[in-house]
Amino acid sequence: MYNIIIFPYDDTLNSILSYIDENVYDVKGLVSPCGWGYCANEIKIGRKILKVYGNIDQVKENYNSICIVNSRYDLDFEKYILPVLKECKEKNLDVILCRDLLKEEIKFVKQYIKENKLHIIHEKYDVSKFQDEIYDINTPVVFIVDMLTEMHSENVSSEVYIELEKRGYKTYLLSAKKEKKLINSVDVIPEIVINNKGYNREKILKFNHYIKQVEIIDHPDLIIVEAPGNLLEISKMVIGDFGSGAYIISRGISLDYVICNMPYFSGFSEKCDDLGQCIEARIEAEVDAYNITSQYLDLADAEENGVIEYMDVSRDLIVDEIKNNEKIYYLQEKMETSRVVDDIIKKLESYAEIELI
Repeated sequence: MYNIIIFPYDDTLNSILSYIDENVYDVKGLVSPCGWGYCANEIKIGRKILKVYGNIDQVKENYNSICIVNSRYDLDFEKYILPVLKECKEKNLDVILCRDLLKEEIKFVKQYIKENKLHIIHEKYDVSKFQDEIYDINTPVVFIVDMLTEMHSENVSSEVYIELEKRGYKTYLLSAKKEKKLINSVDVIPEIVINNKGYNREKILKFNHYIKQVEIIDHPDLIIVEAPGNLLEISKMVIGDFGSGAYIISRGISLDYVICNMPYFSGFSEKCDDLGQCIEARIEAEVDAYNITSQYLDLADAEENGVIEYMDVSRDLIVDEIKNNEKIYYLQEKMETSRVVDDIIKKLESYAEIELI
């Protein structure tokens, strides 16, 4: 059992930490730089309510590990990460490293922290022995992607995964977020596929090979792929990855069922199909389901501040309108998750690899 402190905490982690495997990881504290505005907040993690602290020394619970995670805001390695590593070394704590670091920073961490105390989160399988070709993938793939950047809709893939498993389907969930490996039975997309370096040709091949390896070893009934990044840009000033992550995945494998997460906007039920045509042109696959999230983007505010932050929207605004289009869902509710899983199974009934249960 790892009794862990999460650092640096921000609210983009909430949708991941709520599913954390509590049989392996017991979260004892959340620590966030004070300037981020989370200090003294109380956050529900699993069955616990935890206070956010500005310093690790403020955590009174006994802990034996520190989990260093990715965050919405950048942190200087020497100023913020290195002091945490020093504390881990002095107190002989385990370091669970989910955060994306530069190659030279990773090298330093490996030299600084004892090998038996360092746990670097990475993909499950090695695909270096595969031939330089694209392999057919016979297992149906459910592809879940955010339309805009910074939506952090990771709970959607988790809920769809849970519902499929509940119905008896052996499901493999592959996430773009390393932190999701803190959840039982979740794997992460190979780093070479989602990092900013390298050629697309190599990334496409590696992703195809990885999915083939999953198919060969795990024999899942379905594979859920949670796409990195976003699909569309709506501003020249506040940008995501221009759909590059989704592009690589859609070229490496066929997408059998596509769920696109969208923030709320006025009249979405009438405009989804037009937006869908733009999305389908990007990924060369039909969008089967639109999930409207409880988020609203004030674009003028985002452009002024240079950061996208969504405002909460009442569920009633969304639920009343989704009745107008059967392809639109509100997947924050279990009944809607059940409905989209019904649709997934219905579409994939014709696949010989799926045995109806």
